[in-house]
Amino acid sequence: MTIMSKADPREAPSPAYARWARPLLNDPRDVVFVALMMQCAALAVAGVGLFFAGPLFWWLVPFYGVALFAGLIDRFTLMLHCTSHRQLFKPGHALLNQIIPWVLAPFLGQTPETYFAHHMGMHHVEENLEGDLSSTMRFRRDRIGDWLQYWGRFMTVGVLDLSRYFSRKGKPRLRRRILVGEGVYWTTMIGLLFLNPAATLVVFLLPLLVMRTMMMAGN
Repeated sequence: MTIMSKADPREAPSPAYARWARPLLNDPRDVVFVALMMQCAALAVAGVGLFFAGPLFWWLVPFYGVALFAGLIDRFTLMLHCTSHRQLFKPGHALLNQIIPWVLAPFLGQTPETYFAHHMGMHHVEENLEGDLSSTMRFRRDRIGDWLQYWGRFMTVGVLDLSRYFSRKGKPRLRRRILVGEGVYWTTMIGLLFLNPAATLVVFLLPLLVMRTMMMAGN
């Protein structure tokens, strides 16, 4: 006979968000992502608040940076990876699947649609071989000059390379997804730079630079 203690997680009551979220999910075990989405949404609200923080802005930035880089960005990237492989919400609630790439991702160093298109539409097809745009096969990994060349191309014309790749492979839907996502993102950034350049840099552009650099360093 198995004796279950009071601390047994199987006896623990589900939090309120889990009770309404589980029926919406493709896999009920992914309910942890719903909790993470709410945490990322709180960060996004804080990020918006920085645009209107006035003289308190630079006092609040360190707290925002700790919450972003020490608390959420790595876990969000894992969630983005997992939900790119398997959609989080059931087909009847497909619109909810846009929250992660379109609403939350820009606050956590990702542009809408590009991660999915790059990872699922190109990287897993080419499997890090010669045709993979993120392959390091033609570079010396122990030379900083080679890494800077690799990083520089990805940061400057990486989206263009990806767009051309989808054109060559006859995948217009994926090409359209990245062009729309990048177009909306950068148009919004230009507008926000006029509104508040410091907040735009801290909330959006710096996380994007850090995240893409980390992804390149990982390769």
